[in-house]
Amino acid sequence: MLFRSFLLNRILGIVGSLTTLAMVMLFTISLAAQQPESIPTVYEKIDVALIFDANTEAVLADTRLQSTIRRNVSFAKARVYEVLRGGSGLNETFIIAEGTPGENTITNQQLLSGWYQKYHFALMTQADNMGDIDLRRLEFIKELTTFCTDNDIHSYVVDQIVFPQMKLFLQENFHPAVKYNAMLIIGQLNSQVVVTNEGRSVPAPLPAALTLMVDAIKAGTETDAILLASWIGVLRHVRLDRINQQIATNDIVAIAGEAMKLLNQATPPANRSAGGQVWLQRRAIDVLAMIGQDDQKILPKILSIMQDEKIAMSLRLTAARALKYFNYSPSTQVPVESTSNALGALIVRICRNEIDRVDQEKALVALQNASGVSVGEGDMGDMGDMGGALGGMGDMGGALGGMGDMGGSDEGESKLEKIDKRQVDYTRRILVYQLFHVYEAIGEKQVRTTPPIGMYAAVVQDAAGQVALDRIEDAMTKLIEILRIPEVDDSSEESEAEPNRDILLERIAAEIRKLESFVIPEETTPETVTADAPAAGAPAALPGL
Repeated sequence: MLFRSFLLNRILGIVGSLTTLAMVMLFTISLAAQQPESIPTVYEKIDVALIFDANTEAVLADTRLQSTIRRNVSFAKARVYEVLRGGSGLNETFIIAEGTPGENTITNQQLLSGWYQKYHFALMTQADNMGDIDLRRLEFIKELTTFCTDNDIHSYVVDQIVFPQMKLFLQENFHPAVKYNAMLIIGQLNSQVVVTNEGRSVPAPLPAALTLMVDAIKAGTETDAILLASWIGVLRHVRLDRINQQIATNDIVAIAGEAMKLLNQATPPANRSAGGQVWLQRRAIDVLAMIGQDDQKILPKILSIMQDEKIAMSLRLTAARALKYFNYSPSTQVPVESTSNALGALIVRICRNEIDRVDQEKALVALQNASGVSVGEGDMGDMGDMGGALGGMGDMGGALGGMGDMGGSDEGESKLEKIDKRQVDYTRRILVYQLFHVYEAIGEKQVRTTPPIGMYAAVVQDAAGQVALDRIEDAMTKLIEILRIPEVDDSSEESEAEPNRDILLERIAAEIRKLESFVIPEETTPETVTADAPAAGAPAALPGL
């Protein structure tokens, strides 16, 4: 049980942040490709204030000027942080670029406007700084949420500087990457400070930001990247609404309606790839899960997606994980037995996919070796991206390499050969990441005052499915134990050695064969009833005898 909790927390922290990071990287990198190559577009940009601009010809040719620019930036940044912390008021004065030809006395209010509009945000619009635009976005959000402790200062920065500037980025002819990051910033804005004298408080997202993002979703946007950024921001708002309940009911209904429209799109628009449609639909499912209420259409749709073998595995996994977050009640229910069996079938499919992938890898390696091409078995994991292996999860495969020991011993302690270790780790990462979504769906039983979650909350409303749910939970527990890296103790002859990939998959195959007998319906062929054969309604013996 302790291992399961450790594994849950380990993966949740890594995967949750990596999913958003992967989406940001995917859409930021692909934005330029959306522009026609034959028609170069000249985008607007904001010129950096001369006292902060380190890229002019004069500065680049003079090391003394470079030092001056660095000094100006350093002093201004220190003063900005002092103001954000409430150590200096908006109307107090500051000598900027002191001792240089650009020296000027300004108010802190002017400093904040100049710092963000003519330096921080201006850099985001420069073509040669486009590769760092995500870092600048994250740096700004950190400043606003970590250093700012004064509500008056916070309101001025958000209402008078940031929100208007981000809307301008969206409305005018700025680079698509600038627009995308502007919408992401809008989704992160709060109406008050997060850090107080008493400690950190629950963020209260800016209501005007939600209105803007929902309007963008309703109207349709010029790029799918901005649409994705809008859904990411809406997801943050509805997630926090579970705590602060600040979103009006009619707005919740409108958001859920837009999410369902997206899920009901049988085919993506002409200008959207199938992969882009999946990314967007996954965010729509996340939003519906955070809302947590059913209208007799939402849960059936999510369950149908989870069970559809023709749908991308990543979308099915997101649908499964969504089951954890619904507020199950007499008005929000799922048929626990059939849903549990569907989760079991998904477990089987996840494991069978990996077994099939390994079999195909072995066959290809054997074919290459027979033809004289020297490719060592196990090197397949390094060929191309892991999108196919991860069932359509794209670049997440590489990112998940950081999961390390999976909650067991360090890699250096393994007694496997390097190639065997690489093979088994690759398989383990794929399986743990995908099975984690089903683990989330199963949820947890009530512990003391902590209420049950996931399907264990649903079973309270449908006790008839308890046996099926327990069966799935038991199978998941056994699979987690199989996937666990055993602790290697050189001093003990009884310590279990880490299995190689083949042994690991044999153990998994044996376990899912048991599960298949319960959750995968047998295909039967109609038989002709003869005089010597009993009728279909009169079995010769009881099942299992």
